[in-house]
Amino acid sequence: MDVVAFPLEEGKETADWLFALEVNALSTGRLLRAVAPTCRGFVYCSTGSVYKYQGRRPLREDDPPGIHTTGNYSFSKIAGEAIVAHVAVEHGVPATIIRICSTYGPEGGAPWDRIARMLAGEEIRLHPDAPNNYNPIYEDDQVRLGIRALEVASVPALTVNWGGSETVSAEDYLAYAGSLLGVEPTITYGEGAYHPLWPDITKMHEVLGHCEVPWQDGFRRMLEAMHSGTPFARHAWGTVVEAEALTEPLVRAAWEQLVRRAPARLLVVGDVSEEQALWAAECLARGRRPPPAGPIVPPGPVQRAPQELSEAQPLAQSKLAIGYRLPRARLPGSAAPLLGVVLGGDSFSRLFKRVREAEGLAYGCSAAVSVENATLVVQAGIDADKAPRVRELVHTEIAALARDGVGAEELSLARRALLRRLSDVRDSPRALCAFRHAALLAGRPAELSAAEASVRAATADEIVALAAEARLDTTFLLAGRAA
Repeated sequence: MDVVAFPLEEGKETADWLFALEVNALSTGRLLRAVAPTCRGFVYCSTGSVYKYQGRRPLREDDPPGIHTTGNYSFSKIAGEAIVAHVAVEHGVPATIIRICSTYGPEGGAPWDRIARMLAGEEIRLHPDAPNNYNPIYEDDQVRLGIRALEVASVPALTVNWGGSETVSAEDYLAYAGSLLGVEPTITYGEGAYHPLWPDITKMHEVLGHCEVPWQDGFRRMLEAMHSGTPFARHAWGTVVEAEALTEPLVRAAWEQLVRRAPARLLVVGDVSEEQALWAAECLARGRRPPPAGPIVPPGPVQRAPQELSEAQPLAQSKLAIGYRLPRARLPGSAAPLLGVVLGGDSFSRLFKRVREAEGLAYGCSAAVSVENATLVVQAGIDADKAPRVRELVHTEIAALARDGVGAEELSLARRALLRRLSDVRDSPRALCAFRHAALLAGRPAELSAAEASVRAATADEIVALAAEARLDTTFLLAGRAA
């Protein structure tokens, strides 16, 4: 049996020294004693935070202990090392104590925390003994050297620093990451900043070996993984400079090349024939639409009676969804999304106050309008036996809105809520791209300023007219039942 012990409980151990001692030291000792009869190798994951700062030189395994981040964390890890060393000798268990200094990989790590602050436009506070040197170790090398630590475990326990083979300062890796992402770090220095964990890796190279991933390659791979699907992702077309030089013909050529070699899967929902679906897929794949033969006529209303569907699943909570069709002629502008907000888009909305607050029938009740699909969908998390009453209240509130209109205060709150959501879009590159993409596909203004102006211009009468023409289409109950 081989065992790697990585005791860690973030948060609570910072405030509770007894809890930190239990997690990082005592429980490890009990584990090591329990596996002693069959254990061929035991690795205890300690930390470079056990060292007292030695100034501007690498930290050696024989340097004295001290406090790096918090006293509870550092001293409990020091205690853990002592317990492992004692139990390893007492029970004859081969053990290795690795002092981890700076790890990172495709899911982030210590360097990523600083990069995230850089992306957020925040200051990065570093220790005044600049440059702040580290030896970050990428995930691939963590696995290799972790396995090697098991293989070299000994009695008495072997203690060794654990980090990357290359030294790089936080200042340099932030500058490198910034060059890939198109941003510049703002660095300040102060006494309150943690001192850098700069390990001497001479012994590590002797007993565990060298790392294979250069730090620049590791950081690039981390950024690619962490920013996959966002505007900060490293583009398949090259560097930031190369991306800025792209032209529309180059982008279209790359898209057409991708379409030719990439398989396509088409999921179709609704009353669509196979011929129509294939035609739409072909238009999308070509990246352009053929010019219409004549005026574009929106499809007419669905000629069928409202339908009721239900399904039972082993769920603790049931879900009620009610769909209404809306007239496409009234969808341009912001009356449609405001209708969704007034009905069930916030805590002041009619359905929230009536269904949840006044009658306590639902855990949540919301409404939203899809302009692309010309639908209004109301959803509520309920107990299944409450479905008839909730459905009745939803119909009643829509009818009341169409009959009695929208109050001035109600409309003001809805406008503010919708404008707040649009403002939040500005803070997220991914949300901004999604907004522009959806707007371009739907033929709506793709600029946030135009969308905000549309919200301010929408009137109560437009919302009322839209509610008056909402037609019930489908009611679906996902009924929960005991498993």
